[in-house]
Amino acid sequence: MSILTQITNLPTVHNGHAVDPVALKAAIDYATAVSGPTAVRVKWTSDKAKTTRKDHRAKKIASVGTAVAGVGIQYKDLPQNQGVETGELKGSEWLLYPYIMISDAGRIKVRLYPVAETIKSHYVVDGEVVDSKEGKAEVKGWLYARKPSTHDTLTIDVFVENLELL
Repeated sequence: MSILTQITNLPTVHNGHAVDPVALKAAIDYATAVSGPTAVRVKWTSDKAKTTRKDHRAKKIASVGTAVAGVGIQYKDLPQNQGVETGELKGSEWLLYPYIMISDAGRIKVRLYPVAETIKSHYVVDGEVVDSKEGKAEVKGWLYARKPSTHDTLTIDVFVENLELL
């Protein structure tokens, strides 16, 4: 079945949660744009509210990244992903394999496979861009540390509304 056929059948409700129609449209646009294994330049934004230490929670912190990333890649046994190739789907399932996932709460995500050497990032704190080495180190100190990935392939799961194709 072609992607164009599959995207017309995306659900508007998942696990009793309404799927945001704007996110659904963004997912359809994304799948249509990338329709096939390919590499694209992407930009994503991640709100850091949940990972900000208590003494800095008054600040609005987001990280912004750009990279060249593979999309629509089908790794062996990925539909039955056991966390070996690229990591677990973590509270999600494939909605349109291998392009779009849906979280248990009905939020739509895409899985990106960024080329590590192309990743560029900075923070935005209370609307101000922080991209100096010293500034980024300071902001990292305000966040809880993340565990490094133990998977063979670098993956990033991004909510579709936080993704932009460049």
